[in-house]
Amino acid sequence: MKEREITTISSDTRAILFICKFQRNPLSMKIVDYVEFVNQMDALNMYANTPNPESQLINGSDINDLRGKVLELVANMKNEEWLKELGDML
Repeated sequence: MKEREITTISSDTRAILFICKFQRNPLSMKIVDYVEFVNQMDALNMYANTPNPESQLINGSDINDLRGKVLELVANMKNEEWLKELGDML
């Protein structure tokens, strides 16, 4: 499955739903797709109704906050300890 890169985030985006693919062996997680939302409640509703437990929802108070959280998620997806913990929850 091809990983989708995060290219640009619209300046009015306040939440992003990442549809991800988690793999246990080898331990990894990739972004398959993502959807940007202006309204955080719409994002939460979509997340709650997405039958993909490894999906990730990020929201921010402004575009800079959101970008920082995206960078944190990308770093976590390369962190073996974080991936192991996520795997235990799935």
